[in-house]
Amino acid sequence: MEDKSQSNFSVVWKAVVKHFDLVGSGLVWRIGNGRMVRIGIDPWVGCGRDRVLPVELRLHLEARGCLFIADIEDQENSSLWHQGWISAQRLDIYDDLLEAWEGFIRQLRVSNVRLTNRADVLVWDYHPSGCYTPKHGYIQLNVLVHNRELVWWWKQLWKLKCPGKAKLLFWAILENKAPTWDILQKRFLEGPGFCALCRKAEETIHHLFVHCSFSQTIWTEVGKQLGFIGGW
Repeated sequence: MEDKSQSNFSVVWKAVVKHFDLVGSGLVWRIGNGRMVRIGIDPWVGCGRDRVLPVELRLHLEARGCLFIADIEDQENSSLWHQGWISAQRLDIYDDLLEAWEGFIRQLRVSNVRLTNRADVLVWDYHPSGCYTPKHGYIQLNVLVHNRELVWWWKQLWKLKCPGKAKLLFWAILENKAPTWDILQKRFLEGPGFCALCRKAEETIHHLFVHCSFSQTIWTEVGKQLGFIGGW
């Protein structure tokens, strides 16, 4: 059931709210000084599944003042080439908790975590730049949520040197999402259903942009302007 507080939101904003989890799922820490990254909870760049620790172990560490990555640094055994971490023995970790702890330390080493004087920074792990953009969010949404492979024309489309609204229109056409009457009627919107230009056929994406006599005239003129003999 839809939240009444969102009933007046635009379709675009509803879609954004619906997929907030996508943005959150890609947020990881780029560890600097380790003072913001919680042990056994927060993900970091390059971490694996063993980063998540059992509640019992986290409580054990908390009782010893270890809440953040910075708290388990072993400064005496750290150097320019090696990052030292407090041993399980010093933290009184034994028996059933030992394996989980060793897996966690192994993840820190495999992902080459080195503590520095820089602050920890949240980044978006699904792009090398670490920055979230609607474009890359859309790509990742298709890959993760809709199980779609990357389409070859996506990158080429967004690189076009034209207004953003033109790119959006091209995308809608190629994805079969342009608001032609055949699609609008599937969303229970009432309307004439026929092409608003020629009024001779059902309005679909293929008809409106390819087969409509008015569209064909436009494409012919565009072709002439671009130097194609006889238009398209």
